[in-house]
Amino acid sequence: MKKIICLAIATLLMLACVSCGPKSEYAGTYTRSTAEATFTVTLGKDGSFKMERQFKQSNSYNPFDTPTHNVRKGTYTVENDEIIIKFSYYEEAERATVNCTATARVSDGKLIITDQSRQISGTYTKK
Repeated sequence: MKKIICLAIATLLMLACVSCGPKSEYAGTYTRSTAEATFTVTLGKDGSFKMERQFKQSNSYNPFDTPTHNVRKGTYTVENDEIIIKFSYYEEAERATVNCTATARVSDGKLIITDQSRQISGTYTKK
């Protein structure tokens, strides 16, 4: 009887862990464009997150056109169909790393990200 109870608890724990982790249905590459830049977001099957910004016209005088400003990396998890993204970036003005949390959802093949820092907010289309 104890073995059956232990097996049932282990099964429930495994199911709970799977439901909170990254889901392959959200994994992929999403893009959006503005007049100045193209943004590419990659959600990995392993829970990794990466956002890259590429300016459409290279401008050596643009202080934001640097690798430090153009890449955001972090992780994501899925909780009740809401994607929780945790990422960080280096803020040169404050000479410090800033940690951020964003929420996202997928609707009609589009990834809609909202974050308070407005670093990665927007609607992205799946490639």
